Parts: sequence; C-alpha cells; structure tokens
Amino acid sequence: IVPTSTPGRSDVVIAVKRGKPWTLVASVDNSGSRSTGKWQGNVSVGIDNPLGLSDMFNIGYNQDLVFSNKEHGTRGWNGFYSIPWGYWTATLSAYSSNYFQQIAGVNTTFVSSGKSQNVDLKLHRVLRRSQNDVLGMHVRLTRRFGTSYIDDTEIPQQRRNNTLLEVGVTDRHYFGPSQLDATLSFRQGIGAFGAQDDTLASFDGPTWRYRMMVLDANLGAFQTGRTAIPLRHDDPGAIHQ
Repeated sequence: IVPTSTPGRSDVVIAVKRGKPWTLVASVDNSGSRSTGKWQGNVSVGIDNPLGLSDMFNIGYNQDLVFSNKEHGTRGWNGFYSIPWGYWTATLSAYSSNYFQQIAGVNTTFVSSGKSQNVDLKLHRVLRRSQNDVLGMHVRLTRRFGTSYIDDTEIPQQRRNNTLLEVGVTDRHYFGPSQLDATLSFRQGIGAFGAQDDTLASFDGPTWRYRMMVLDANLGAFQTGRTAIPLRHDDPGAIHQ
C-alpha cells in the first residue's frame, strides 16, 4: 500500500512474479476399451501468455500403449488457443481422433476403423461479477467431421459433416471452500458452413438438425478439518427433439 496525492486515499501495488511460462503434463490410465487399447498415454504442452495478451495455448497427443499396427488402437491430438479482451474471452479449439478394432466374422476377421474431427469457436462474456459469483453467457459454433471404414473401404452412410450452434448461460459460485460451475445451453444443428444435407431425416432416419437443451453442473473442492479433499461431481442432462 502506497500513498497517493489525494488525501485519505492509497494505492495497492501488486507485483506479479511469474514462474516458468510453460507446463508439461504426461499421464497413463486404463480408461480405454479392450478392443481399441485398454491402457492410454497422454502428453500435453501448455504455454501461458505466448503473445503477452494474457492468452493461453495448449496442445496434446494421446495414443494406446499397445503400439500395434492398424489391427486395433487409438490415437489423436487436441489443442486450443484462448485470448481475453475485457469482459470477453475467445477460444478456438480442435481435435482429431482415430480408432482401429477387429471384428470377427464367420470366415474372417475385419478391421473396423474411423476418424473424427472437431473444430470449435467459442465466445464467452462475463455479465456480472461479485465476490462469490460470476455470471456469464456464451455462443459456440462447432464443425464436426467423421468417416468410418471396413478394411480401409469407406462406409458412405456413416460419413459426417455437421454444424452446430450453441448459446448458453454460465454461472460460477463459491460456497466457502467449494465451487459450483453450472451451464445451461441450447444446441441446434444447422445447415450452414458446408454441412451435409439432412437426407436421412426424410426417411424417418436420424436427423442432424436436432435441438438439445443441456444442463452441466460441476461441484468440487470440499474441505474436512485441515485436509482439503478434492471431490468433483458431474451431472449432465439433455432433452432432445
């Protein structure tokens, strides 16, 4: 606290001391399936403030730890870049994932494989902020692509090229040592930006122009006595039309 030229007022001077501007995270888990590789390895690199704009950049890679050929396995990458501007935050993210698995037939074994890709642009704005609560809203535009193969022959009926538009309200509330993050959003499949025609819907098939209400709530960080116990609860719900 330092004095100012105005009587009865002081300034608070904050000195920011940054550590290393990057993070490296590697992990191994058994979250995969037996058909595509039970044990999965993940590695990611994050860079804080790369352009000096309080921005963030992160890129990661994941793969099954069997390291087999295209008989079975998974592999993929993901990344995002986020930049704030006043009460706004823009985030561009993308991921790509491949899988391979064997399917036993009557006389032979087939290799089923597929690829999915996702590009996502999200704009978030803080509407109101208090000591215990942050209320905001977001708009998200998503492009999704997908292809499926049997023995390297594509299945045209399973090709995906879709566009999704989402608007939602977000709220972060602090209850002492715990934190609640909740999002209520409306998601709509649209035909813009080169999305494929919704031809199957006219034959009573699945539609890609669906409407969905999504509620996502996360509750975490309880504390018992002097010990902090990290608890997290996910309760997503959806109403489709």
